[in-house]
Amino acid sequence: MKGTLVKLRLYHGRNTPEQEMDDWGFEGATLFGVDGIIWTYGVPRVFFINDDYFNIAKEVTEWDEIADGLEMRVYEDLIKTKEGYFGDWELI
Repeated sequence: MKGTLVKLRLYHGRNTPEQEMDDWGFEGATLFGVDGIIWTYGVPRVFFINDDYFNIAKEVTEWDEIADGLEMRVYEDLIKTKEGYFGDWELI
């Protein structure tokens, strides 16, 4: 993927974990400039190619800063951001 800007897309959003889903939910943020993701002790950590992308992602998600990455907030089987809870995410 050399030269490709990797993005992390959050989708199938809901407002609360208990919300009954009768459709696909809402789109969440798409985070740009992803450099890599590691999964350690049940928590995914996202790293970015520079501070600009890192700071934008931190503002959009409100995820905690850990070392030089952001730690996704996992609630049961959902990813939590300030926008809501998301059932799916993908790298694109």
